Amino acid sequence: MYDEIVVPAGLDPLAIYFECGRPITGPYGWLVSTAIHEKHIYREYIALDSCMADLMRPGMYGSYHEITVSGKENAPKDHVYDVVGSLCENCDKFAVQRELPKIDMGDLVLTDALWVTITTVSSAQENTFCVKTVLLWKSAAAKLSKTFLQHLT
Repeated sequence: MYDEIVVPAGLDPLAIYFECGRPITGPYGWLVSTAIHEKHIYREYIALDSCMADLMRPGMYGSYHEITVSGKENAPKDHVYDVVGSLCENCDKFAVQRELPKIDMGDLVLTDALWVTITTVSSAQENTFCVKTVLLWKSAAAKLSKTFLQHLT
């Protein structure tokens, strides 16, 4: 195809550069958070121990990320929540009016398809910790980052 299209067009030699981030690694990560607060007013709110410093896309422009409650993957989605972070009262939201299974305090909440996003925008601003990272290899052994290990202890 190169010889048929690029060479006759006079573009040889053509260098092709590809940024591997989002297309390759983007769909293979999860932000793992813990449900730490709940508020029952005119809406049901679940607050996580993560915030916009870990994932700012939903709060900044309403991007959609699938949310799974660990251990309740097959439970009925019979509750409607605003899933929020703890950084900003106005726009630190991971999901608005999302149908999910009942979330109890201490449940692990997984936000998916965002590996590149969370690792590039994570920072220690606003006195929050950087994103915890777990890398899983084919052997199913896990390498844990120092930040993640500190979070566990």
